[in-house]
Amino acid sequence: MAWLEPRGPKRWFIRWRLHDGTVPAQGPYASKAQATSALEAIEKQHPPRKRRRKNGPLPGVALPWAEVVDAWAASRLADRRITQASVDEYKRTILRITGEDELNWPTTGHVNTAGVTAWVALRRGRGTARPLSYLRSVYLWASEKYNQPFDRRSFITMRPPPSRENPVELMPDEVEAGVHARARAFGENVALLSECLATYGWRSITAARLIARDFNPAGTMTLRVKRRANPLVHALTPEHTTRFAKLVKGLAPDAPIFVRPTTKEPWLDKRGKATPFTTFYRWKLQPQRLLPEKPPKPGEIRHRDRRPPTAPDSRWGGSYALKRLGITRLRAAGVDPKTIAEITGHKTVSQVERYFRTNLERTREALDKLVAARGAPAVAAAPAANPALPMHSEPAESQPERQSQLVAIR
Repeated sequence: MAWLEPRGPKRWFIRWRLHDGTVPAQGPYASKAQATSALEAIEKQHPPRKRRRKNGPLPGVALPWAEVVDAWAASRLADRRITQASVDEYKRTILRITGEDELNWPTTGHVNTAGVTAWVALRRGRGTARPLSYLRSVYLWASEKYNQPFDRRSFITMRPPPSRENPVELMPDEVEAGVHARARAFGENVALLSECLATYGWRSITAARLIARDFNPAGTMTLRVKRRANPLVHALTPEHTTRFAKLVKGLAPDAPIFVRPTTKEPWLDKRGKATPFTTFYRWKLQPQRLLPEKPPKPGEIRHRDRRPPTAPDSRWGGSYALKRLGITRLRAAGVDPKTIAEITGHKTVSQVERYFRTNLERTREALDKLVAARGAPAVAAAPAANPALPMHSEPAESQPERQSQLVAIR
């Protein structure tokens, strides 16, 4: 944008702002007419830059998703920030969900909020938001680095919902038995790991960090928790002590106790997280549920004995369902929360209390114990007119004294 600046009766200057922020000047001109004609010529040479709206699209030509993903993969592989296997997974997932069968977005310019909302509603019961997070990361990179059209509202809609809230329901005993049965199919190592999570309430990463020298044949295990200065030592059951002794026999002192069943590598990834075990539990140990059958496409032939589509059942959560079950059992056995924190490796008691859960079976057991403690005669003898009277059984001679105390309190 250019403008005129008068600096005297016959002194006119032209000034304009360049893209780099500098403001050059040209002149002087003897009259305003000469300066105006020169101003028009300068504006043709330096057209003003169009301002982009705050939430509007970036300038650029929308490209097909295949080309965008290839460019994204090339930049990530050049920086060594991702492996070729992850690139193939990203590309396969993004091209699938942007194809005609799901979102039907040929290019990046077709991204819209309605399509994202419909996709989330369609796949809400599938149990994972990872494909949408893949698309979100590539879409953000394409807008910032590859100058692609960008819809901020659609980008916000792609954000997966938070999942920090623990499930309310506790895993039933028969479901836990199925998890341990599937774990035994992968060997003694995986079987002992799943049983320890359900017995002592360990974190997955705490169990993955255990090494051979942490086990004491006397029947104790040392937990090295990251946020604690001193390691924690707690006792093991006699059965687990015997099984751990057989498991660590012949291992080096720094060798991990729990390893993967196929590669014999520890359950930790490059960042030191227990993500491999979480993924393994989700697809190998966690209970599965049937998905609704999709109608066949025109001309598609399906075998009648084919395996029905399934997905992990997330009603009780992932691998932390075993941890939640172990902590709840310790609390039901009468162990105080401070001792539970020493066993599980938590820093405070409030962190342990978050995992206290119940289910229908345990509520029925509690009511049965309550009825047995009261007894049938005591329940029948309790007067219904005064709700302030105690509901538990009391001797007959103490009831008048109890009523006099209530009158005195009133």
